Amino acid sequence: MCNGRNCSLTGYHCSKSGNIYNVALIQGKKRGPGKIPNIPPEVKTEWLATAILGAAEEEVEVESFKESNAVNWRGYGVELCLMATKEDIERFPYRIEIEDEKTLSVIVEGRKPNCYLCGTRGHIKKECPLYEFIAEYEKELEEKKNTVNEKENIEKETKQQEKGNNKSTKEKEIKEKKEIEPKQSQEKKKEKETTGKNKRENRTKRKEKTAHKRKKKRNIKHERKREQTKNQKDKRRKKKEKKAKREKERNKERRTRKK
Repeated sequence: MCNGRNCSLTGYHCSKSGNIYNVALIQGKKRGPGKIPNIPPEVKTEWLATAILGAAEEEVEVESFKESNAVNWRGYGVELCLMATKEDIERFPYRIEIEDEKTLSVIVEGRKPNCYLCGTRGHIKKECPLYEFIAEYEKELEEKKNTVNEKENIEKETKQQEKGNNKSTKEKEIKEKKEIEPKQSQEKKKEKETTGKNKRENRTKRKEKTAHKRKKKRNIKHERKREQTKNQKDKRRKKKEKKAKREKERNKERRTRKK
């Protein structure tokens, strides 16, 4: 049953001394797609041991618990060393449900496995009568996948060619733009220079006009002030002359009265 290295049925190394068998609890896949997660930390090895030993008819003594760090194609696992007979080992459950959509598969070294093709115990996948039919079906699936992949590759190549053509047209447009841009830039520079000169000339003309207007306004104000000062001086002179005449007349009257 065991060659000393690997078991002919299970493929694992069968470590047996007396009635001690190595029971490996390894978490199975989810029902949906995804990677195989590790065993959750909430689940204890003691609980797993009681769940496994509950299927045995006779009482089985647990020797020790040991967590394994080894990685198999199934994932990480927990190893338990138990005292049991061959009959009890065959009565151990093959799977234990932990949560929704999660199960643990119980793999016992030295126990005949169940065929995952037909479900019967005692033969390997290659010895199963459904193996040839499934192999042909798998070949058909592979051929279909290859045809689909070829179609996808052809579509990708056509898309890449279209992209290359688009790139070439874009490159031509970019070259034309590069040739046209310097000419346009020179024309724009000339236009800017001419517009700048015109703007400067217009600004100088506006400044001259505003300065001329300001000078006119200043001259008008000065003339008005001069006229006002002249009028005021004339009024004052006339008042003084009137006062002088009145005083002369008064003096004459006084002289006549004295005589």
